[in-house]
Amino acid sequence: MNNSEQAPVTVRPATLDDAPHVAALATQLGYPTTRDEIPARLAAVAADPHHTVQVAECRSDVVGWIHVYVRKTLARDGDAEIGGLIVDESYRGRGIGKRLVEQALAWARQKGCHTVIVRSNVVREDTAQFYLGLGFETIKRQAVFRRALDNHQGKLKTDDSRPNADG
Repeated sequence: MNNSEQAPVTVRPATLDDAPHVAALATQLGYPTTRDEIPARLAAVAADPHHTVQVAECRSDVVGWIHVYVRKTLARDGDAEIGGLIVDESYRGRGIGKRLVEQALAWARQKGCHTVIVRSNVVREDTAQFYLGLGFETIKRQAVFRRALDNHQGKLKTDDSRPNADG
């Protein structure tokens, strides 16, 4: 679709029927995801009142999504976190991302949250500018560490020289 065509965009809760579009957009964001993986994830999120996934729909096509959830920790209470936001490349610049974030902020307020946080890779400068333009502020830069669990070693590259649990 040409960006000059301004077809109406609606924002609504994601359904299992949206799984193929959600997977394709996650892959576009840089998180390769198959159509088979998303239905179980969407079902789990839908069953948890502390999570929501909203989709942006234009002409019956899902063109973006946002996942936001209430973040419970011992150190802080009252935060929501955006777990992911993507708008299809061909629909960017039309205010769809802003509408999805506004929906997430409204949902977080309804859940009693005081703040919404979002993490973004420092190399995504355009993403940082997007969030700053919506009133978010940079509070820190950090390193992220990951360790595979024994039952998920096939999913992450691990050091094969380490002894396994079997000795």
